[in-house]
Amino acid sequence: MCEGAMTWRWAGLAWVALAWGAVTGCAGAQQAPLLVDWSVEGSHPYVLASGETEPVIHVDVKTALPEDELRRIPLNVSLVLDHSGSMSGEQMDDARDAALYMLSQLKNEDRVSVIAFSTRSEVLQAQDEWDDVERAELRAKLMALEPRGTTAMQQALHQALQQVRSRYEEGSINRIILLSDGIPNDASQIMSLANNARSSGISITTMGLGPYYNEDLMAQIADTSGGNYRFIQTSDAIEDFFREEKASMEQVVARNVQVEFNLGPGVEVVQTLGGQAQVSGRQVRFFLGEVGPSDERQLGLRLRVKASASGSRVELLDARLSWEDVIYWSGPQERWSYLEANATLDEALIQGSRNVELAERVGRLQAALEMERAVKDFEEGKPAEAQERLKKAAEHYTQQRMEVQPYAAPASVGSVAISADEEGLDGYIQGVAEELFDADPESDKTKVLLKSVKQRSRQEAGM
Repeated sequence: MCEGAMTWRWAGLAWVALAWGAVTGCAGAQQAPLLVDWSVEGSHPYVLASGETEPVIHVDVKTALPEDELRRIPLNVSLVLDHSGSMSGEQMDDARDAALYMLSQLKNEDRVSVIAFSTRSEVLQAQDEWDDVERAELRAKLMALEPRGTTAMQQALHQALQQVRSRYEEGSINRIILLSDGIPNDASQIMSLANNARSSGISITTMGLGPYYNEDLMAQIADTSGGNYRFIQTSDAIEDFFREEKASMEQVVARNVQVEFNLGPGVEVVQTLGGQAQVSGRQVRFFLGEVGPSDERQLGLRLRVKASASGSRVELLDARLSWEDVIYWSGPQERWSYLEANATLDEALIQGSRNVELAERVGRLQAALEMERAVKDFEEGKPAEAQERLKKAAEHYTQQRMEVQPYAAPASVGSVAISADEEGLDGYIQGVAEELFDADPESDKTKVLLKSVKQRSRQEAGM
């Protein structure tokens, strides 16, 4: 870390130490423009001496680049389309139209392949510059696709990875976009493919259509590789999601974004919130993939701190944010933060100095996680447990929210069809609990509801 790079500030009720700089940006080196900004804050400036305290940590990661500095980066993309038997009628027509729209938006220097799969996978267009593609021939192949057979998703992803790798360039956005409405015939190697994609600098965006696909698998593929996961309820919205994906590819600011925590002595992690985390000993790592100008990720940690003598300084954690610059190509970048607390025997001081606003933000992530857990309970045939979990989550989050806004009106309870912004997260959760009462697990309506709840849970963390 470069001398003089650290500043301290009082954030809420927690001391936060911030430092930043390029990996090689010390002693006289020119500072690269800041692309990714963050805040790291703790809920407890004081912890119990000779006892245990469970503070929470909140991290907010967002881009810091002015929009007029955005630059379009060449694309190296593979479109992977399901045309199995379930993709019948309007679904196939809408998927085909969306693919044709995506292709029509490519620039001549972009590279693209198109893969279609049912019982087997077929490369309709090998990876090539868009300017060199026989567009009429490709369009004819897409128009000729008919719904039939089963779902060879694994084979299709393998072929897509080969295609993108064949024309991989460091200065491009290298991505696979998968659209499917079904469950793969064989998923035994799919996560290995997702890990291989990540290690190759290739992200996989997954789009699940309708009520019958495996949303947990599709989300895991995207999270592991650094892509996006989207639930598309009806096929007439496919083109809108393709449009959003095109915009996200064209406006990437940083890639391989990671947040890493190294815990201090006497500190252990109780829970991670806001995305998939790898916990190894005293280290916790979140992989966020690519971020654009409108992306904002929320992460949380719940810690258990065993402090020693009163008056001692307790080292909670070091935090490191790292990314690769794809605007100025200035190389790997990183920023650091450090959190500490003071040990005391005064329990009133500990409680009175707690940052309730930060606790509410982490509580929101906790409530979102409880929604996912409730869905899992319901899927495992435990509807009563699911309802009880949701009710407790809503009550707990309402209490946290009222600490921050003690005179706010309680959130209304209503159908999950009401937007989250209109009714609040606690009202949304209670609405889900009501919807699940006597719900038929096998009905399309219930399957759509469960997928919607999981998607909402991810959205709370900015995923």
